Amino acid sequence: MTARTCPLCERLRRADVRHWGAAWAVVTVASSWLVGSWVSLEPADPPPAAEVRRTMDVLRAAAEGSGAPVAPAADGTTLHGPVRVVLWHDGMPVFRREFDATTMADLVARASKEIDDARSAGRFARVDMSRARLHLSFVVAEGPVLAWPPLAAAASFVTTLDGAALRVGDATVRLWPDDLLRRRLYSAFLPLPGGVMKAGLDVPRAVEALWAMAGHPDERRGVLRRFRTAEFVERPGGDPEPLVAGRVIEPPPGSVSDLRSAALEGVRWLDAAQRKDGPDAGRFDYDYDPISNGPFDAGYSLPRHGGAAWFLAFAHRKTGDAVAREAAGKALEYLAASAMRSCGQAPGECVGRERVVELGSAALAAVAMAEYERATGEGRFVEPLRRLIEFIEWMQEPSGDFVHLYDVEAHERLPDRLPYYTGEAALALVLAYRVTGERALLDRAHAALDHLTKRAWSFFGSAYFYGEEHWTCIAAHEAFPEIRDDAYLEFCEGFARFLREMQTAEGEPPFGWEGSYVVTPFLAPRTTAVAGRTEATVATYKLGLAMGRPNLVVLEQVRRSLTFLVRMRYGPEPSPLFARPGRAAGGMPGGLDDPVVRIDHVQHAGLALLGGADVLGDYVIEPP
Repeated sequence: MTARTCPLCERLRRADVRHWGAAWAVVTVASSWLVGSWVSLEPADPPPAAEVRRTMDVLRAAAEGSGAPVAPAADGTTLHGPVRVVLWHDGMPVFRREFDATTMADLVARASKEIDDARSAGRFARVDMSRARLHLSFVVAEGPVLAWPPLAAAASFVTTLDGAALRVGDATVRLWPDDLLRRRLYSAFLPLPGGVMKAGLDVPRAVEALWAMAGHPDERRGVLRRFRTAEFVERPGGDPEPLVAGRVIEPPPGSVSDLRSAALEGVRWLDAAQRKDGPDAGRFDYDYDPISNGPFDAGYSLPRHGGAAWFLAFAHRKTGDAVAREAAGKALEYLAASAMRSCGQAPGECVGRERVVELGSAALAAVAMAEYERATGEGRFVEPLRRLIEFIEWMQEPSGDFVHLYDVEAHERLPDRLPYYTGEAALALVLAYRVTGERALLDRAHAALDHLTKRAWSFFGSAYFYGEEHWTCIAAHEAFPEIRDDAYLEFCEGFARFLREMQTAEGEPPFGWEGSYVVTPFLAPRTTAVAGRTEATVATYKLGLAMGRPNLVVLEQVRRSLTFLVRMRYGPEPSPLFARPGRAAGGMPGGLDDPVVRIDHVQHAGLALLGGADVLGDYVIEPP
């Protein structure tokens, strides 16, 4: 049938944009409703904390062989799904069972008998019970997933909150949330633009693991499901702590002293991670994976080394902390002795031994050296700072922007662009001016800030879109009052306003934490994103205050994000999954889905916490 003889085709061809838009809207809404109805979960309430504690008391008595205390008073409390009981010791499960108990009394009777049997069989002979911790996981909701296509399946699981189950006949095997975290299956499937981050559960790998657990390698006829849990870890002598993503969430801050204390815990973590002697003295252990109790990434980042040194110097200037000063000095000595060099025909010195060197490495080394000299006035890093600034000046273009990469052997400035580097270079120029007093540095910084806040954003739609501009706003604040431009404050307040659209409120689904920045429900909150953006909002508020235009909305935004950072940091006993909890304490993980502590995670969080303590002052910090 041709188009001329197809009345429906003719009508479709004549339909205007409004009709097509309306049809698309109907299809989208209907599809969203169907998908939401299919995969939504409505979790039941977990057992009361008091009953969980009494249950744990009984199970601990069984594990220690110290007799059976009185069973929970409300032994008829109904359980809404299976319960997993784990006894962790130095990050390893020495006892693990799943129980399809219907009541708490049933759970206590069955679990205590199995634990007592394991103890009697000598399973706990080498377990130091003072370090062992019981962990109870209650299934409070379960439902289907969109098993096809794979992208839909991956996005059906809420990262760090949902476990994966496979129903095979009458049996069900489960990967609990901490299992998925330990296997690094969260945030591992959906590639995001740039390839730097991923989202979604890696369903193909999860299903392979579930089939292996089910013991049916050939007959693969099962139903994939997701489930939500309520998790608790034992605290001897106290109420059990809720667990999220396998870890204890710290309480929110009650005062600005809590913010400073959290930042100084980061100082201690960096100091412990710093090598004190040998050829690499001053270098940091780049990261630490508390689950494997070792490094996660064998690489090293000189820009992040410079950033960590900057935080340490900043912490000393703000608090007078001697440990911060000593660690900052050692980190800068490492840069001056082992990383700085003559860069061929380029003037001054750059940072890095590779053929192609990065502007960011030189810029953050300069920022750290200038901050150290501001804090101490020692003078020992003034000359290395001047040599770095000479190279940075040479990398600046007439527009005020900077070249980001330089090929030393070919004496060629490369066109590639990297995030953050222009803002870091602008900040380096400003802070170097604070140390040397050379006015020409301010002129160059002024040109860089004009480029960042004006020329670089002069395109259609620029009022509704921002990149990561925390370095820009930090530099704009540090340049005041010598460089004063209302456009800088307007730009940074626009950036803060843009971020507020993504900031979460307490209890907001799916994660329920105040102060994080979440682009979509498919991405778990990231601490570095919150910390870096908080550095920007702190600088924005400070700049507005200095210009006589304090913005209390931005101040509240700062308070909320600092609440998130304090709760996210690792406390003294952060997780039963960690082999050496004390080594993680004081560190900052990458996010709910990333337990690894990295030097820049600590850097950005520490700078945000100390800057926030500055601006909050007597501002009331109320726990949510």
